[in-house]
Amino acid sequence: MAGFRNSYTFAFAAAVCVVCAAILAILSAGLKERRELNIEIDRKQNILKAVRLETPLAPDAGGEAVLAVYAAKIVEREVDGLPLYVYVESGETRAWCFPVEGKGLWSTIYGYLALEADGATIRGLTFYRHGETPGLGGEIERDWFQENFRGKPIAGKGVVLRPPVVVKGRAAELPPGDEAHYVDGITGA
Repeated sequence: MAGFRNSYTFAFAAAVCVVCAAILAILSAGLKERRELNIEIDRKQNILKAVRLETPLAPDAGGEAVLAVYAAKIVEREVDGLPLYVYVESGETRAWCFPVEGKGLWSTIYGYLALEADGATIRGLTFYRHGETPGLGGEIERDWFQENFRGKPIAGKGVVLRPPVVVKGRAAELPPGDEAHYVDGITGA
């Protein structure tokens, strides 16, 4: 009799697992298009944030608004197989935006970097995916940190590429001269 109870318990547990797995598979397949649309909206919203629109989107702008503004103001290009997003306002190029990635403390950090039309100054920066510790390295996704990069030159004297460097401590306390190339760091990022 004990064998019957054990086999009944295992059969019941297996049936519950099969039913739950089937429900999850159906829901996943049914929501696939919506999930892909949300990923596209998030990507485009981050690009729009990086290029710093002259008339920013409202904080509560819905997906349709994001897609409409993106279609009207961003031209997608490819350079040597890599994506480039050109922000055009009133017929003039205002910014060049491209994806960036780098190693953080715990994961790879992905974002978008926008340069002014001159190609020598940072216009904006966003980070949209990372695995950094919330409250520490995760602060890289906050506006206050990303604003530190705005207006920083990416070239030194002449045409030598010299991107901003995140430093330990306070960038304002560094010796004068090259402070334009430094940004305060965050613990754990």
